[in-house]
Amino acid sequence: MDSIFDYLNRYWIRSHSQGGEVPIEGVHVSVRAMGVAMWREHVQIPEVSERILDDIWNMSTQVRDTMD
Repeated sequence: MDSIFDYLNRYWIRSHSQGGEVPIEGVHVSVRAMGVAMWREHVQIPEVSERILDDIWNMSTQVRDTMD
């Protein structure tokens, strides 16, 4: 996977973002920026975010309870 993302960062994304000029809609400046955008669009919806926060809270209380 690392080589695929490396390729995307070096060749496809940079060549499509035209060297820092006005960004093209839908083309991100890096794989990381693309991942953050996908997270915001597809995961950060209220139903999913709430479920993730509940799971994190439950896991943290389980760990805390085992430490006591």
